[in-house]
Amino acid sequence: MEIEELKAMTVADVLKTDEWKKHLEGVIHKLELMRMKALEQARKADSKPIRMPIDHFIENDLLTADKVTEMYLAVLEKRSDMPAIQRMFIMELGMAAFNETMRDFVKDHPELKKK
Repeated sequence: MEIEELKAMTVADVLKTDEWKKHLEGVIHKLELMRMKALEQARKADSKPIRMPIDHFIENDLLTADKVTEMYLAVLEKRSDMPAIQRMFIMELGMAAFNETMRDFVKDHPELKKK
């Protein structure tokens, strides 16, 4: 990607890229694995796991790249009606994927890196 094209991109433009989707799917996968591990540890300890925000998204089949992208954009644009804890979860998830995506875009342009 050319530097001028990169500088002109908006957040919405970034969310339409294949790189965004790849990084978002990676972040989602890591979170799902962490949650499964926590649930397994609770089961082994014969205790009830603490309910976490991710559980709502898993149970309602909302933890897909396309659905998370829609929710992330809605949260960024302040048009989401989700509870605050869920908005915070989506925001953190989206920011992690966004930062990884931008890191990939910037790596070929050392002049854009912070000094």
